[in-house]
Amino acid sequence: SEDTFNQYYQNALIGVKLGLPMSLKALVTPEHSGLGWYAPVVGTPKQDLGLSAGNPAVYAAARRMNMKYIASNHSVASQWDSNCPNCGVVSSLNPKILLVPRWPNNISYHTTTPSEAVGVFNSIYGPNGSVPYWDHNFDYAEFLDYDTSISIIHILNGTAWPHYMHQGNQRQYAENRSLVTDWVKALLNKYSKYSNLPLLTYKWNVLGE
Repeated sequence: SEDTFNQYYQNALIGVKLGLPMSLKALVTPEHSGLGWYAPVVGTPKQDLGLSAGNPAVYAAARRMNMKYIASNHSVASQWDSNCPNCGVVSSLNPKILLVPRWPNNISYHTTTPSEAVGVFNSIYGPNGSVPYWDHNFDYAEFLDYDTSISIIHILNGTAWPHYMHQGNQRQYAENRSLVTDWVKALLNKYSKYSNLPLLTYKWNVLGE
C-alpha cells in the first residue's frame, strides 16, 4: 500500500511541477489494473473476477491522496452498472471510491502509426489472426470505419461515458496527424451524418460528480 501511495504521489507531484492540466480527484491505473480484471495465470486471457477481487492497496492509496474517482473499463461487466446506464459503480472495497466507466476502442496502446494499428488488429481478427473473424485483412480506412461504427453507437445511446486512447497513439506520424486525430475525425464525420447536436466531453471531476 505504501509503494502504491508513493507512485501516485510522485506522479501527481511531477504533473503539478510540469503544470499539466490534471485532476487530483481522479485516477487511471495502467490497463485498469487493481479492479479485479486480470489473468489468474500469466499468459492466459484476462477474466472479470469482480470488483471484490481487486487490489485493496489501489483504493487505500487513492483515498490517502483524497481521490474520489477511478476510471473503469466499460467492456468489463463488473465495472459498469447495466441497470443504470449513466451511473458510476461504487467500489465494493471502498465505498468512498466511485468507478467511472469509459469505452475502449481497437487501437492498441503501443501503436503509433496506421500500419502498426492495422497490423495489430489483423493479427488478432484477420483470417490468420489469433482470434480469426474477418475473411480478409483490413486496410486503415476499413479499420477506422469499422471501429468508429462501434463507437458511434456508444455516443448515440445517450450515455455520458467518454472513449479513451493511449499516450503513444498521440504521436504525430505525419504533419498534424496521429492515430488519435484520425480516429476522432472519422468518428465526428460519422456523427455529423446522424445528428447536429453538439458533443460534450466532461472533465473527470464533473463527470464523476
